[in-house]
Amino acid sequence: MKEKPFYLPLVEHEVESAPESLEDDLAALESDPQFARATS
Repeated sequence: MKEKPFYLPLVEHEVESAPESLEDDLAALESDPQFARATS
């Protein structure tokens, strides 16, 4: 069995913490007037 690449734990950590940061990004976009204009 091959060892995991060294970066896999980092990727797994990013995936676990992604939902919160995605929500933050979305909230920032929703409060951005340019984005609001683009999606309306």
